[in-house]
Amino acid sequence: CTQACPKGLNPAKAIAEIKKMMVARRT
Repeated sequence: CTQACPKGLNPAKAIAEIKKMMVARRT
């Protein structure tokens, strides 16, 4: 999980960013 959530970043925030990226890719 180092690539998805780098150190110094909140896990919840990282998940939100990943979700945004996934949604953007689908569109």
